[in-house]
Amino acid sequence: MAKQVQETPHENDGSSEGHEWIKARLKEVGKKVKDLADATGQPASRISEKIKGKTDFQVDEIPAIARQLELPVNVVMARLPTSGAGVLPEDSMLVEIHGAVQAGKWTRTVKWEQKDWKYVLAPKDSEYPFVYALRVMGDDMELVYPPQDSVVLYAPYEHYKKPIVSGNHVIVQRADGNGQFETTIKEVNISDDGRILLEARSHNLDYGPIEMYKTDGAPAYYGTDSLKITGVVLRAVIERLPPAAGGRQALPTRL
Repeated sequence: MAKQVQETPHENDGSSEGHEWIKARLKEVGKKVKDLADATGQPASRISEKIKGKTDFQVDEIPAIARQLELPVNVVMARLPTSGAGVLPEDSMLVEIHGAVQAGKWTRTVKWEQKDWKYVLAPKDSEYPFVYALRVMGDDMELVYPPQDSVVLYAPYEHYKKPIVSGNHVIVQRADGNGQFETTIKEVNISDDGRILLEARSHNLDYGPIEMYKTDGAPAYYGTDSLKITGVVLRAVIERLPPAAGGRQALPTRL
């Protein structure tokens, strides 16, 4: 997973004093202003002016900038005043789809290369600044997520602020015995005797529950090294363009 900053972003953060946090972040991830320039197709001098706050960044530059900063696109968008076509509705945020999760079938964990990331327009969630998205494949959760059309927005477990409870939909990862990991999506059911079951929501009765065990002192995940919850689903959206708010043009779900 990309490196993450810990502070919660604020709207227009630093706009009156430039955006020096961008330079600090570039240094942290081992990149330079020239990398931003190359990614957005403009001179480094123009990027420097924008970092100094002399001119605004354009909305359509933000995904490329977020990739270079190795931050969620909605975090970067929240911190940078923008202008240009494609202004987002005030109640929306742009989230990157960085891979797919197979519901009902364990599949090798593969995250797309950043150049292949897609984007989906979703309702803004001020409680969780670090939000990512995965496309749902398979029929294990078909009663909740229509295969091929659904995208789940999730918070990494280390950023999830609530206890895991029955009814949570979670991203689950297990070791495959060969030094690799497999991932799926399940619904949590905690029984009266405290057992933690991961269950399907499907018409397909072949999918049985999986029992898992919780360990303490593991802030990055819930479970054990061999079977763990790495993310908690916040909501699901259909991967299509929602209507624009206030008559403004919305960014497409894929850039």
